[in-house]
Amino acid sequence: FAVVGSVNSISALQARKAIADGEAKIVTINVEKAILNPQEEKEKLILNIIHNFDNGFDVVLASAIESKQIITASSLGKILNMPLDKISSKISDLIGDIVSEVVGTKRISGMFLTGGDTAINVIKKLRTNGAIIIEEIEPGIPLIELLDGPYKGFKVVTKAGAFGNEGTILNAMKYLR
Repeated sequence: FAVVGSVNSISALQARKAIADGEAKIVTINVEKAILNPQEEKEKLILNIIHNFDNGFDVVLASAIESKQIITASSLGKILNMPLDKISSKISDLIGDIVSEVVGTKRISGMFLTGGDTAINVIKKLRTNGAIIIEEIEPGIPLIELLDGPYKGFKVVTKAGAFGNEGTILNAMKYLR
């Protein structure tokens, strides 16, 4: 399970490589619906993610893999008179809710996260007070383990947007299997 909340073009390239492998399906967040009707979008995305898991696929949940998502967020911010960081925060919060519900529903061996706000929101929603670095799976790409809470011991790989090479997300997903 990979969650791509970074707007960095390197992360988008890495996500595309992960789904080109054929073992993962992309689940793309509709930014407009995420802001205007977050509950409906959340329910739709959760069903889509679980459907893919049930059919033997891994999933890449992405909020900014396509440039149109970023353009939509910017346009929506202008229409709603809402700063882009507020739009981003709402999307990150929604991602945290989605991931928390999916991880609570499905048995998942681990998760990959990219995008700082996204990673923070997801970790908070998993109700842990911290994590410990286990190792680096690539230079600057740590594998962490949650220290406590309902998901104690859950493994997460985190990455800053511009870090890694084209295969980093794919490699992390394979590592976590």
